[in-house]
Amino acid sequence: MLNFVSNSLYFLEEQLKQATRIDTQSLCLFRIIFCLFILFFKWSNFSWIGTIPNAFYNPPILSLSSLFSSFPHQFFFYSIDFLIAIFTITLLIGLATRFSTFSLLLLLIVANSFQYSLGKIDHDAVLYLCVLLVMCFKDWGRYVSVDHFLFYKNRNLPEPEPPQDNLWLLAILISFSFFSAGFGKALIWVDFDLSTSGFLSWLYSGYFSFGRTHLLAPLIVGLDLPLLWELVDTSAVIFELGFLIAMFWRNAWYVWLTIACVFHLSNVLLLNIPFNANAVAYLAFIPWSQLGWFSPILISLFRRWVWLLIGCWALTLTLSFSLGHSFSGLAYYLGEHVGIPIAGLWISCLLWISCLALFTWVMVTGKQDYPLEPANFQSKAN
Repeated sequence: MLNFVSNSLYFLEEQLKQATRIDTQSLCLFRIIFCLFILFFKWSNFSWIGTIPNAFYNPPILSLSSLFSSFPHQFFFYSIDFLIAIFTITLLIGLATRFSTFSLLLLLIVANSFQYSLGKIDHDAVLYLCVLLVMCFKDWGRYVSVDHFLFYKNRNLPEPEPPQDNLWLLAILISFSFFSAGFGKALIWVDFDLSTSGFLSWLYSGYFSFGRTHLLAPLIVGLDLPLLWELVDTSAVIFELGFLIAMFWRNAWYVWLTIACVFHLSNVLLLNIPFNANAVAYLAFIPWSQLGWFSPILISLFRRWVWLLIGCWALTLTLSFSLGHSFSGLAYYLGEHVGIPIAGLWISCLLWISCLALFTWVMVTGKQDYPLEPANFQSKAN
């Protein structure tokens, strides 16, 4: 019996590792994607917390902020914002990459702990933090980085690890996050009662109470299609619970990630609810080194335009301090200042359409099944 359990667990472990395998070169290119995502879509700003009266301070019991009796001085949050910007830059250029990753994660955990002390815990950033947690244990600074030129180039040092890896932990975290959401829905939404609808409860509450009346929401808010809404409820539950099964088969895992892009795009179009931070977690599984047209672009970007990117970071930091909590990334700032109505929602649509196109292309071309062999990447990076 014990041998059966042990063999079964070993089989599942190997299946999970095979389903989430990725090469180190792709992880290094993903590091650049991750930092660009921060710059345009997920810029962190916590200095506004220092202006909140202490009367609103109500930290969760199991949090770092519970060790404090009130909000720290505003200088504390200014320092966090500045350090987050610094470590994001060092992460982009790959300087002390692992230390930068850990420091960025720690700063975000501390800052979010105080932000959640206002009574609302925003789960939109959970997978964003999960990416940093997983990458603390990955060598995503091995190539296309300052670390490469300082410690590896022309020193004939052996590879610190095989040129292949896997993201099993990130897959588990993604799957569990969807399972925790899908399990609650399954208890209520799947009732085969055509007079109720979980999807419509989200639609109507958002439309009439929170002003989510944009894009396709006005077209469906008055539709009386109970069978369709019951099908939507059931499909959403199957999709969210299915992650726990799909993560053990590589093709199924990529199919589910592709469906996830459709799922989030639909949420933006119909419910006006973007989960943009999830995109960067899904993009970690893209075999970037296998996209022949994209790898040279990222390498060229790193080698020739890194100073321009650092200049963008300086501009972003300045805007962050001047605009406060209203600034969340260059994409939203530029969208709002060129006169685009509901710029945030349109940008979210563009983001998810891009992710969907990328995953679809990977699936159609079979890039997800590439053999994990050392590529001629180091010479290009040099």
